[in-house]
This record gives sequence, structure tokens and C-alpha cells, in this order.
Amino acid sequence: MALRLKENSSIFYQFVLFIFVSITVLPSCSAYKFNLVNNYLDSTNTVQIKEYPFAIQENILKPSEVVRVTFAGESPDVTRMLNQYGGAERSTELADGNLQRQKAISGQQIDKDGYLEFPYMGRIKAAGITKSELQEYLKKAVEPYLKNPLVLVEITSRGVTFLGEVKQPSTVSFPKERANLFEMMAQVGYTTEFADLTRVKVYRENANGSRELGAMNLNDTSFLTSPYFYPLPNDVVYIPSSKDKATRALGDLIVPFTGIFIGLLSLAIAFLN
Repeated sequence: MALRLKENSSIFYQFVLFIFVSITVLPSCSAYKFNLVNNYLDSTNTVQIKEYPFAIQENILKPSEVVRVTFAGESPDVTRMLNQYGGAERSTELADGNLQRQKAISGQQIDKDGYLEFPYMGRIKAAGITKSELQEYLKKAVEPYLKNPLVLVEITSRGVTFLGEVKQPSTVSFPKERANLFEMMAQVGYTTEFADLTRVKVYRENANGSRELGAMNLNDTSFLTSPYFYPLPNDVVYIPSSKDKATRALGDLIVPFTGIFIGLLSLAIAFLN
């Protein structure tokens, strides 16, 4: 009887050891994951696209966007007044009564009806046209008040929001007028090890008020021809988690209890022996 109990105990210990190894080792052995930097950008394979399949168009201004307008010309008083309204500079009255000019952080917001407002020129329609069109229109509108005018329009409120499995979820600004997905992702530190790059989602609101939810598979070079490869202002990019993250989380939850479980069973077997 004692010999049989000893044999059963040996078999039980082997079984418990197998379960413990399975729980602790398997969650850490994640499946192969596509890594954006190491697996694609370091690849020696060349993918050539002679013509981008979607027209490259300048983005349309919309209500609630913030625009900074800088005026320059031969009348300092006029340019100073215009730039205060355009957001290019602002004045702060000092204790001695002098004015200190400072750079504005943002600019002037396009109102709900799509207009900006300036001294001399009054209300200017901004929504529904491009930045270049607004810049040219302001240059002509200010000519009666400012000789040899120069006008620069900047959109300061545009950015792309990254959510999900990125290292720094946040809203980031465009590093230049037109940036691709890689350039935007560099600002959030790229993705985490648990990112599922085969199911990237992009939420987009178009200038005409329509909304769309697009998808990209960054594990396939077809994403280079996707209309979402070049993010538009106010896009939201969501990178979901892979199954490996759930497996690892389950393992992290079970492992501490496994040690306690084995300890209690060991005491029980020792007591029976």
C-alpha cells in the first residue's frame, strides 16, 4: 500500500510539474509578430509604385479649425493690427504703459458659419476652401489697406490621434504639410510588442460631413496604395491588441496561484504518506 502511494505521488508530481511548466513557459512564447521597423523597413525587398492611385489634394478648411494668419507690408500700424486678429502676434501692456508684442500660440478659430474676422476687411469666408485659396483671397482683400502685402496662412489645430497599442497614445501634429503613416507614428514611438498590425483602423470625417471607418493590413505591402496611408487632419488611428497580449495576461494572472496550489498539494501528499 505504501509503495502504491509512493508511485502515485511520483506520477502526481510529474503531472503538476508539467502543468506548471505549461503555464509559465507557454504565455511567454508568443507567436511571430510583424514588427513595423524590424521586419518591413529593414527588408531588402523593393516595392515600387509609379503612380499613387489617389489624387493628392490640399485639405479643405472646416469650421472650428484654428488658423494663424501673418500679414506683412509697408504699413507697420496696419500689419500690427491685422496680425493681432490673425493670431500672428499679440500685445501685452506693461506697467510703464508700453506694449510688448509676443507670438500667439494658436490663432483665430473659424466660427460655426465658416468665417474669420479682421480689421478693415471684416468677415472673410474661410471654410470650404483650401489654405492656399484663403491665402490668395486675403492678399487681394487687404491690398486697399496695405501696400505690397504678403500673407502667410498656417493651420495650427490639425493633428492625428493614435490609440491602442502604441507606446505613447496621443494626438500629434503634422511634421510637414503632407506626412505618411510612418512619419506620424514616429511621434508616438511606434507600436508596442502586442500590436496587431493586420487590423489597423482609421476613423475619418470628411469635409462634406460624411464619416468613414477604413482598415489597413500593415503586414501586406498593399497598404502603400491605401487612401489611409497618408493621414488627413483629425484622423483617429486605432491599433488593436493581438491575441498574444490576452495569453500573456492570463499567464501573469495564473502563475502566482500555481505556486500556492502546488505547495498545498505537496503538503496534502506528505500528510497522506
